[in-house]
Amino acid sequence: MDSVTLLERGGDTPTETAATWTVVAHSGPGAVTTPDAADVEVPVGKGLRLALCGRTLTAADHRLLGAFAAYAAVALEQQRLAAEAEAAPAHRRGGPDAHRAAHPR
Repeated sequence: MDSVTLLERGGDTPTETAATWTVVAHSGPGAVTTPDAADVEVPVGKGLRLALCGRTLTAADHRLLGAFAAYAAVALEQQRLAAEAEAAPAHRRGGPDAHRAAHPR
């Protein structure tokens, strides 16, 4: 593979052909901007696609890539949840000072 791009579908359109895609992560030269521009495209999760450029894959490679894609979806979700928790006020995070922050004297 020459490059790998994780794409996320945005917008309100239910069809992929009319969707707007955003590059979430990329490695290698020349990030693709739509799944159709890739040599290999793998669904990662709701609205996510892994787009690879460089060559086609064997069936065994596809199975391995499917497992990696599932891991990538979980890692992205975990990263987003951590960022959301970090941005939340102390009383919503549930930390040691949460009660004092939510109920000042």
